[in-house]
Amino acid sequence: MYEDSIEFQSITPDWQASLNSSGALEPLLTVLGFVWLFVLAFYIYSAICWLYIARRTNTANGWFAFIPILNTVLMLQIAKRPIWWIILFFVPIANIVVAIMVYLDILKVLKRPWWWVIMQFIPVVNLVFLGFMAWGTSDTTLAEPTVIPPTTK
Repeated sequence: MYEDSIEFQSITPDWQASLNSSGALEPLLTVLGFVWLFVLAFYIYSAICWLYIARRTNTANGWFAFIPILNTVLMLQIAKRPIWWIILFFVPIANIVVAIMVYLDILKVLKRPWWWVIMQFIPVVNLVFLGFMAWGTSDTTLAEPTVIPPTTK
C-alpha cells in the first residue's frame, strides 16, 4: 500500500556529489594521505628516539615507546616519577606543568642542559632535540681551566 507512494532518493549529500562530479575528491584524498604518512613517520621517529633513551637510561620495557599512553608511562619511568602521575597528564593546565617537570627530570638523568625543556614545546625543533637526547653524547662536563703554576728561578 505504501510502497507505491515512497520515492527513494540518493542519500549522498550534495557537497559529496559535487566533489565527486568535479574531480576534487582525489587531490584531497591524496593530500590527506601524505599528511597521514608524515604523521606516521614522525610518530615512528619519536618512538624510536624514546626507545633509545630508555636503553641509555637502562629503563625496562622500552617497547612502551610504540604504544600510545604506555609511552607516557615510559617517560615517567625514565624520569623516576610515580606511575600514577599519568592521571595528571589528562588534567588541563596541570598536564603542562607535569610535562615540564617530567622533561626536566629526563634531562637530568641524561645529563643535558635544563633549557632544552623549552625546545620540547616548539614543533619540529622538538624532534631534533629528541634525537639529540637519544643519540647525542652525554658528556656535558666542562673542561677544567688549565692552571700553570708560576715558575721560580
